[in-house]
Amino acid sequence: MASIAAERPSFFALQYLSAVDLNAIVDYLRTTAARQNLGQHSWGIAVGLDLVSQPVTDTTVEYYVQPGVAVDGYGRIIVVSNPTRIEAGQFVGVGSGNVDVWIRYDETDLSATRPGFNACSAQDSYARAGESFAIEVGGKTSILDRQSGITVNDQLLVDAREALISVDPDAQLLCDGAVPHQQLPVDDATARWLVPLGHVHWSAADNAFLPLVDPAAQQALDSGAGTQTPDQVYEALMASRAKRRLLGVVAESLFAAQGLIRLRERTDEPDPAGNNDAVCRARQVKTSDLHYCDGRLKPKELVWLEGNVRVTGDARLLDGRLEFRDAAGRDYLERTVDGALVSPIVPALMQRADNNPRHGTDLQVLLGGSEDGRNRFTIGSITFSGSDICNPGSVVQNAVVIQDNGLVGIGTTNPDSLLEAPLTMRGRAETVVENEGTEDETSYDIYRLASFEADSGVTQWQLDLWDVEGTERKGLNLTETGLAQSRLFLAPGGDVGIGTVDPAEQLHVVGDAPAVFIDINSLSGTPRSRLEFGSDGVERANVHWHKNNDRLVLHHDGEDSLVINGDLVGLGTGDPLTTLHLFSGNDVTLADNAGYLLIGDVNADNLVVDVNEIQARNNGATQGLHVQAHGGEFSIHHWDTSRRFTVADDGDVGIGTSAPLAKLDVRGDVRFGNTAELRAVGGAQGLRTVAGRVAANGNEEVGTGYSVSKGPLGQYTITFSPGFTAHPIVVANAHGNPDNILSVTVTSNSTALIQVTDIRDRNEDPGSTAATQAEDRAFNFIAMGAR
Repeated sequence: MASIAAERPSFFALQYLSAVDLNAIVDYLRTTAARQNLGQHSWGIAVGLDLVSQPVTDTTVEYYVQPGVAVDGYGRIIVVSNPTRIEAGQFVGVGSGNVDVWIRYDETDLSATRPGFNACSAQDSYARAGESFAIEVGGKTSILDRQSGITVNDQLLVDAREALISVDPDAQLLCDGAVPHQQLPVDDATARWLVPLGHVHWSAADNAFLPLVDPAAQQALDSGAGTQTPDQVYEALMASRAKRRLLGVVAESLFAAQGLIRLRERTDEPDPAGNNDAVCRARQVKTSDLHYCDGRLKPKELVWLEGNVRVTGDARLLDGRLEFRDAAGRDYLERTVDGALVSPIVPALMQRADNNPRHGTDLQVLLGGSEDGRNRFTIGSITFSGSDICNPGSVVQNAVVIQDNGLVGIGTTNPDSLLEAPLTMRGRAETVVENEGTEDETSYDIYRLASFEADSGVTQWQLDLWDVEGTERKGLNLTETGLAQSRLFLAPGGDVGIGTVDPAEQLHVVGDAPAVFIDINSLSGTPRSRLEFGSDGVERANVHWHKNNDRLVLHHDGEDSLVINGDLVGLGTGDPLTTLHLFSGNDVTLADNAGYLLIGDVNADNLVVDVNEIQARNNGATQGLHVQAHGGEFSIHHWDTSRRFTVADDGDVGIGTSAPLAKLDVRGDVRFGNTAELRAVGGAQGLRTVAGRVAANGNEEVGTGYSVSKGPLGQYTITFSPGFTAHPIVVANAHGNPDNILSVTVTSNSTALIQVTDIRDRNEDPGSTAATQAEDRAFNFIAMGAR
């Protein structure tokens, strides 16, 4: 059985109409109006009802609710006909800060009946009901504070947003809370539904209202001298606007009247001169917005979005194109509109094109109607600046440019120059640091052109452009990751570097183990791999390896000049028999071309060798011959195990022995002197001798290798430089004073203490009782000790 949604009164002739019948008419009209209000719209503010302030003092204001209309969640219309002041008395007990303001439907009984016409009831009777509104303030965080609930399916719901869920648990939440099929409380004036209007700024300490926007901060912002951004200055105002609830439209289809739907802001800035017609006329459809196509007149577009657009989710174009036109919306063809010629714009659009020549689909970006390169598709960055969120400054930096003639530029940041090649790449500057952390540390920029990655996303190889100002490092570099490395470097002029960015020749190879590998195919019919040299296309020499006999040959002017056979090298012979086989030459003389082997410059020091001679020369004359000049053992008359003269690698020289034990080790007697009349003195220990004479004041008079420091009376400390390797033996005697005695104490390997004592003569000094007395006197000494 179908439920009854509403009772519509019906009448018949001669029917007696009571107050109930008349009220049924009112209830029916109110119910259907409410359902229509909630069925086509969600509840909220329809127009007006703004919260505005008016200054009272320099610091305080009054707030008013402007005239307007709203619809609450019961479909009741709330009308404010005149500006209504918000009374401070409503804020008693409310703390300071931004306080929410709400409006709700209210009604008052009017036109009470005279006493004689009242019905037999305890309540008064009224002929009218005055529909009005009430203002409420404060935070209404609970749904119970904002709404009285609705009745759906004979069930009272606290939250109207759960209306669909109440009859279908799988249904979704109805966030707008507009429920046209509820059982409406048309006879319950106490049913509450608050509509939010925003908030006001209340000061409990001053018992007064304050402006939402600080006038001083606003003035500073307008003058450009403020430190706060517009978001900070207008934060409270924006937060108040965000709290307002305006009604929305509920529909699946919008049918365009005469082919046009416009989404735009409802209000406009008024004209200062009061010319409202001009302001509104600017918003009207113009002749240029229409065209005559397909046999009828219609707007060029079905929907106009006249403002910023936000899309959450996907945006899909079905068999259409995305066009970018100028602010006037000009067409791609020349038109005459209102008697004036309108020039066309350059096309800039994107579109899908199916069934391309490869039987696939293209996404086309179409720029301009020519191929002169002036129209471009660019990809880059944009940097916003300033503090005006509505009109920020911006700088665009292009990184990728595609011209309408098909030329592509990557990294080409000069927007005014045309590209000249199908692909132009401008490198990104990166800093190279060499000898980092040392006093030779240097840094400079190179320009990264391309990186090559594996599927891991890690760069494996890179292509860089080197153009280091003030250096020869200019060229193209292919290398593995690491800016300072180089695997292949192409320098201007044709020089190629492998392992270096500073090639000194046309091919320059650098590395820990640099090598050039010329690999001949084992199945090749050619027996040789070769490196040829010549001029003007004529070969003069070559280096080749013969795979049949495994020999490396330097071939020049028809002859094999150098042959390498394993570890055997031949010069002048194709069949070397030793490590180095020199086959031809002549006897050693002082002539420039003498000998088999020449080492050095014939005009300077040089050495020449033949089969049985070695000659050191200098510019055509004889020269001293130095053997083992930089170390290594050297022997003379070495046959079998007998050696007559040996210079060991550590510098020891042995005569009569091959194993010298000292710098000069002579096995036998040593004679010296003009006629060898003297023989050398020997000892079992290597000794050094220091001798000298010291004056009474401590000065060194004779000898070297020592110094003296004067101590107390009669004491002298001798310091040997260098010191001995062990305590030396030191002997000292008086110089010219026979009655002096000297004692010697060796205190270290490098010092000795000398004490001089005088033996007293009582005849000379009868009053003295001492037998001896310290005395400063000259003395001689000799020290002998281990070196």
